[in-house]
Amino acid sequence: MGHSEQSKSRWRWLAGGIVVVLACLAVASTALYAGDGPIEGLTLEGIPLRNDAPLDEQIEACAASWLDTPITIDGATAVLSATRRELGAEIDLAATQVHIRELGRTGSPFSALEVREAARRGDLDARLLVSVQRGQLRDWVSRLQPRIERAAVPAVIGSGGATVPGLPGVSLGLIAGVTSVRRALLQRQVYVQLPVMSNEPPQRAPVSLRDASFSELVAAYETQYAPRAGGGRSRNIERAARLLHGAVIAPGGTVSFNDRVGERSLERGFHGATELRSGRRVDGVGGGVCQVAATLYAAAFLGGFDVVEHHPHSRNLRYVEAGLDAAVVWDRKDLIVRNPFPHFVRVQAFTEGRTLRVELFGSRSGPIVEWSADVLEEVAPGVERVASADLPSGEERVVDEGEPGLLVEVSRIVRAESGTRRDVRRVRYPVADRIVEVGQ
Repeated sequence: MGHSEQSKSRWRWLAGGIVVVLACLAVASTALYAGDGPIEGLTLEGIPLRNDAPLDEQIEACAASWLDTPITIDGATAVLSATRRELGAEIDLAATQVHIRELGRTGSPFSALEVREAARRGDLDARLLVSVQRGQLRDWVSRLQPRIERAAVPAVIGSGGATVPGLPGVSLGLIAGVTSVRRALLQRQVYVQLPVMSNEPPQRAPVSLRDASFSELVAAYETQYAPRAGGGRSRNIERAARLLHGAVIAPGGTVSFNDRVGERSLERGFHGATELRSGRRVDGVGGGVCQVAATLYAAAFLGGFDVVEHHPHSRNLRYVEAGLDAAVVWDRKDLIVRNPFPHFVRVQAFTEGRTLRVELFGSRSGPIVEWSADVLEEVAPGVERVASADLPSGEERVVDEGEPGLLVEVSRIVRAESGTRRDVRRVRYPVADRIVEVGQ
């Protein structure tokens, strides 16, 4: 065979090989790009995706779970929790679906094969396409600021003559706070430490309790109760008021209701009375003490004091406005109030006739406080019928009228010498059904 014939044969063989390779690539591409479901082994935010279920439904379920996952926000003086949804995170469901369907099906066949192989090995986790509504996040952080920020407190001289060191102040920049939370959302973090700044207390002569003046009314609140001869609830209110009376709160210091009033027991002079437990009225010891805590909380809240610990009741109560109540349980739930002012404050609590009154006195009058309580949701109570052997057949007796469920937004604006701050809190009261006993 001549040289030219050998060359022609070689080129024919090479061309045939190229055709075979192209045919194989075409077959591979057809297999790679077939179908529109997720490729085998692919996960989305750690959740396996299946081909036997609609892709859009799987993405929606994953997005809902991701958005409703709470993250912890550490602000040094307060640690809070909020879901990603509440912080303004959003998911582009349509774009996420397109992204998942393109994985392992776009680009060259070789790169697509690499993507599929990574998915089969469990090394490929797709991500939801996340964005953050800056306005919503900014509003959330601005509502958080008053709960974190504290004015620096000078040193004080206690009743024993010892000097108690001052406390540094804490501040949080709005832009810095928004930036840190937004970064945590986009990076899938479940914990974020806010960039708070510490401000040293002022260098001045310590404030002495011996020189303290309690001549000015800082804040006051009163509630009504029904005194009855021998009534355990009224006697518990009066005893708790006597124990709370006289508490002194240093500048920057706190008062704990449980520490001041102590355990509610028969041995300590408290009486049996009806109390709330898990939304229902039951017999207990110390019923009525929560009204004293609520009256203190309302006076402190409306006087511009900081509230360190507070628990609402399991249902709305009538002796105080919705959103201003406070539940206390010995050794479990406390009410702790902080004095944000540069002077000592004294608590006065007393009863007179049908009135319980809590007053907070200091050397200066309190700041101007504007507040509101708006009901955002209301759920009507249902009816629960309970069989009773004590009633004649067919006769009914209402043992609990029940209460509607409420979601109340309580906000206040405190206009003090140190500046204006706004505080917004939401309080939820679960619905309590009407209980009716029915004779059998």
